Amino acid sequence: MIEVASLGEQIERQLKQEIFSGRFKPGQQIPVQEFAAECGISVTPVRDALKRLDSAGFVRIAPRKGVYVATPTAAAFREISELRTALECLAVRSAATRIPESELRHALTLLRKDRAHPKAAGKPADLREHDALVHDLIVAHCNNSRLQAVMRDLCDHLSWARTIVVQRLKSPYRRSLPEHIEVLEALLARDARMAERALRAHLERAARETLEALTTQEQQANGGPAQEPEA
Repeated sequence: MIEVASLGEQIERQLKQEIFSGRFKPGQQIPVQEFAAECGISVTPVRDALKRLDSAGFVRIAPRKGVYVATPTAAAFREISELRTALECLAVRSAATRIPESELRHALTLLRKDRAHPKAAGKPADLREHDALVHDLIVAHCNNSRLQAVMRDLCDHLSWARTIVVQRLKSPYRRSLPEHIEVLEALLARDARMAERALRAHLERAARETLEALTTQEQQANGGPAQEPEA
């Protein structure tokens, strides 16, 4: 039983990765048999994983037609981002005194290097990875396992939506750099109130930016006005 559950979790993570990476795009039918063959497994654990992803909102199962990647909407993003902001601000108050100083200093060193060398080779990939670093530290050290489980699900949805519209955004990871550094500096000073204020400002700004891009994308898909989101 343990091995079956572990396999199911691995397949679910792999399917999520294929969706987040853009291999399986919104609206695209997922080739279930082909995917199972690639993984060298039967179709059953793949179908089980897809049922969980359907419940989570990442795919939609159309009876007798197939499984399709869902499409993030502006309305859903707004609701999820509001929840994420409230919960992560709760988490940072608890994590402020718990995150090891060595981890905070390591994160600050990485982000300050990113800021100091904006044209360094290979940085876009680093920026994507570093963009989640501050949030991962906060959630990992918030001392609340239930909150951590909810945050993982919320952040998966938000990251997916942001990945889909990132090409519409102007240097999204660069725009977050000084905001992330401000949060880390407040955490290093063990100033929970300052950290929460900085985090809230960052999350609300990033959510507005992504929401504008999603709204524009929906308008264009529906034949509405094709205006670019504000910088």
